[in-house]
Amino acid sequence: MIDDARPDPDALLAQWRAEPARAQRGRLRIYLGASAGVGKTWAMLSAAQREHTAGRDLMVGVVETHGRGETAALLAGLEVLPLRQISHRGRTLGELDLDAALARRPAVLLVDELAHANAPGSRHAKRWQDVQELQAAGIEVWSALNVQHLESLNGTVGAITGVRVHETVPDSVLDEADEVVMVDVTPDELMARLAAGKVYLPQQAERAAQDFFRKGNLIALREIALRRTAEHVDDDVRGWRIEQSGPQGDAGPPAWNTSGALLAVGRAEPPRGWARWWPSAGVVRELARQAPAVNIVGVARADSEQAEEADPRRPRWPGYAWAAAAACAITLLATPLAGVLEPSNIVMLFLLGVVGVAMRFGRGPAAFSALLNVAAFDFFFVSPRLSLAVSDVQYLVTFGVMLGVGLLVGQLTAGLRFAAGVSTSRERRARSLFELTRELSAALESAQVAALGAAAVKGHFGGSALVLLADASDRLVVPQTAPPGFDASVADWCFRQGQPAGLGTATLAAQAWHYVPLRAPMRVRGVLALAPAEPRWLLIPEQAQQLDTLARQIAIALERVHYVEVAQNAVVEIESERLRNALLGAISHDVRTPLTALIALAESLQALPEGTQAQHAAARAIVAQAHQLHALVSNLLDMARLESGIGGGAVKLRRDWQSVEEVVGSAIRAARPALGDREVRALLPADLPLVEFDAVLIERVLVNLLENAAKYGAAPIELAAHATGGALVLRVRDHGPGLPAALRGREQTLFDKFTRGQSESATPGVGLGLAICKAVVSAHGGEITAANAPGGGAEFTVTLPRREPPDPAEAIV
Repeated sequence: MIDDARPDPDALLAQWRAEPARAQRGRLRIYLGASAGVGKTWAMLSAAQREHTAGRDLMVGVVETHGRGETAALLAGLEVLPLRQISHRGRTLGELDLDAALARRPAVLLVDELAHANAPGSRHAKRWQDVQELQAAGIEVWSALNVQHLESLNGTVGAITGVRVHETVPDSVLDEADEVVMVDVTPDELMARLAAGKVYLPQQAERAAQDFFRKGNLIALREIALRRTAEHVDDDVRGWRIEQSGPQGDAGPPAWNTSGALLAVGRAEPPRGWARWWPSAGVVRELARQAPAVNIVGVARADSEQAEEADPRRPRWPGYAWAAAAACAITLLATPLAGVLEPSNIVMLFLLGVVGVAMRFGRGPAAFSALLNVAAFDFFFVSPRLSLAVSDVQYLVTFGVMLGVGLLVGQLTAGLRFAAGVSTSRERRARSLFELTRELSAALESAQVAALGAAAVKGHFGGSALVLLADASDRLVVPQTAPPGFDASVADWCFRQGQPAGLGTATLAAQAWHYVPLRAPMRVRGVLALAPAEPRWLLIPEQAQQLDTLARQIAIALERVHYVEVAQNAVVEIESERLRNALLGAISHDVRTPLTALIALAESLQALPEGTQAQHAAARAIVAQAHQLHALVSNLLDMARLESGIGGGAVKLRRDWQSVEEVVGSAIRAARPALGDREVRALLPADLPLVEFDAVLIERVLVNLLENAAKYGAAPIELAAHATGGALVLRVRDHGPGLPAALRGREQTLFDKFTRGQSESATPGVGLGLAICKAVVSAHGGEITAANAPGGGAEFTVTLPRREPPDPAEAIV
C-alpha cells in the first residue's frame, strides 16, 4: 500500500479562505494555570511591562489583584482603562468598559479572569464574549484562565476537588487561542504561598486550605492543566506542518515520534462459552512493529490465571517445540511396531500425542502437532515409505479424518483446559472471600478487622496493602511511616469523595497505589490502599470485582464492630444508670427519716428559753445545715423517682388546672430559707390564665431555680411569667456574673446530672437541682433553657405547653 501523506485538499482550501479573516482578527493569548495563586496575573503583567518598555501600545482593561501587593506593583506605569460602574441590587459593580476599549483601540488589551460572569445590564453575559468582540475589532487580547473553568473539565475537576465552579468557558475559546502560556508551580510551593498569605487573605486562605488547596487536589489539577496544554501544543504542531506543506501537495516536514504510551486492551469476539481476549497479543505486536515509538503498557485478559498468556513478551516456542518432540517420539516408538500393528492403530498413537499436547500447551501447539503427526504418519508408515506420495487413495481419507480429529480434539481439550483454569481461579477467589468472611466474623475490634483485611488483600494480589480507618472525628488516620509511593493526600481525597483513585482509575492514574473507599451501608468507614504485585491485574474485570468485594466485606465488618461497640456502651450506661438510681433511692429513704428527727430536735433546742446565746446560735446553725442536707436528699429522691417514673414507671403526673400566681407564691415561700433576705420580684400579669400541670412538681422546679439563683447569682431575683397562644413561659433571672464562659455554646450541659457551672466552687451542692428541673419539664412535654440575660446575670426559661381552660360551668359539672 502506498502511504499517501498528502494533506486534505478541502482542508487546505478552507485554510486559504480563512487566512484573510484571521489576518484581520486580533490575536488571543491565554495564561493557563492549574489553580488560583500559581502566578498567571503576575506573569501577564510582567510580560506587559516588557512590551510597554519596548514601546508597544498596551492598555490594562481589567486586572484582579486580589489584594496581592506584588501583583499590584506591576501596574505601575501602565495605562489603565477606567471600569464601567453598574448598579445591581443596591451595590455598585465595576466591569470592563467594552465601548471605551473599542474606542481607544490599543494594540494589546489585558483582560484578566476570562471565566468571569458580567453583572446584569452588561452587553454580554460572560467576559469571554467581550474578548471575542475585541478580537473581531482587531485588538490583541491577553487573558488568564484556570483549568477548572473549562466546560469539558468542570465536572471532572469538581469530582476530584469536591468544589464545583459555576463560571465556565467553552473549550473552543482555548482551542482557538493563538498562544497558550502555561504558568506552573509545584503543589508544595503553592501551599507555601497560600500559608504566607500570597494567594488569599488570612481568613480566606484558612478556608481554602481546608476545602480546595489540598495536595492531592493540586497534583490532579496540575496534571490536567499540563495535559490540556500539551494537547494545544500538539494542535499547533499539526497546524504548522499543514502550513509548511507546499502548494503542490507535498507532505511538508516529517512527523516526529513524540507520542507517549499506548494502553492496548483488545477483545475479539470469543468462541461461544469462552470469555477470552486471545487476539490482543497479536494486535499489540502489530502496533509495536508499525510504530516503534509506541510504548506498550499491557494487555488485559478475562482472568488472572491466564493473564500471562496475553503478555506479548512471553515466549511461545516451548509449546511448538514440545509438539515437534512428541511427533518424533511417537514416530520412533511406532517404527518397530510397523510390522505388528495395523496402520489404523498407529494412527491412534499419533492422535494420543495430539491430545497430550493440547492438554498441556493449548490449541496452537495442538494444531501444529496434528499437522506434524499427519506428515509423520504419511512419510514413515504409508507406502511408498519415506515419501509424501500416496499410492492408495484411501489413505487421503485417513489423513483427512486424522487431521480433522486431531484439530477437533485439540480444540476441545484446550477449551476444557481453559475452563478448568477459569474454574480454579474462581474457586480460589471464592475461597479467599470465604476465609476473609469467616475471620472477620470473629473480629471484635476495628484494628483486628484492618489487619485481617490488609492480609487478605495482600495474599490475593501480592505487593503491599493497607486498611486506613476513620477516627471519632470522621478523619482518616494515616500511618506515621508511609510505605514507598503511598500518598496520604490521595487517600484522604478518596475517603472524602467516596470514589476510587490512583492506579487503574481515571483520577490520578500516575499513582503507584490504588485507593478504594470502604463504603458501608451507613457511611464510608475508611480506605483500602493497594500496591499490587502486577498492576495490570487491576485492568481485569474479574480481579477489579474481587477487589471491590473484599473492600465491601471489610467495610461491613468495620460497621458491625462499630455498632457492637455502640450497643455495648449503651448496655453499660443503662445498667449503670439503673444501679445508680436504685442506690440513690435507697440512700434517700434511709437518710431522710433521721434528718427529719434531727431538724425537729434542733428546732426544740433553739426554742428552749434557758439556753445561752451561744447554744441558740449553734441550734440555728444545726437547723440551717439540716435543712440543706434535707434539700439535697429530697433532690436525690426526686431524681430517682422521676427517672423511674418517666415512660410508665411509678411516678405519674397529677395534672390539674392551676393558678400560676399561687404556685409562684408557694415556691417563693418554700425557697425562703435558701433565699434569706434576698429580694425576689414576682412579675406576673393580671390576666394570666389557668394552666394544666402538676402543681407540686412545677413548684419544685421553681424552688430549685430560685435556690440556684441564690447560690450563684445576686439580688434582685426576678420570677416572671406570661402566656402565649400555646405555651406558658416562666423566667427566673438573677443579676449576678451570669453563666461561666467555659459553658458558652453548650449551656444545655448544665441540665445534666451531677453537673455544676463551677466544678471547684465552694458553694454546697451536687448538681442535681437543674437536672430535676429538666426531667419535670420534659415530663410535661416542655423545654427549659439557660442563657446570659441582657445587662448581666443568668436567665432560665421554662416553656410549658398549654391549652385553653374549660368554661366554669363545664368545670363544675
